[in-house]
Amino acid sequence: MLQRKADEGRIFRVAILQALAKDMKVNATGPAGLFAAGKLVGNLQGDQYIGGGGAFGSCIVFGKLAGKNAARQALSLND
Repeated sequence: MLQRKADEGRIFRVAILQALAKDMKVNATGPAGLFAAGKLVGNLQGDQYIGGGGAFGSCIVFGKLAGKNAARQALSLND
């Protein structure tokens, strides 16, 4: 797995795959409303790669959950 050092800007580490891909606020000073999904936030298979599109399932499931929860949060701002 490639790792790159960030030269500038803030870095936020998020706990991935929280219950239903909800708001992944890191701490009291972290960015509110941060939702994430897909291969960019973590690999369910660890350091292994299951080829042939095997990763699409987790991307689809957690993408849908993160989108649903982001929409729910956005709609609640109007209340």
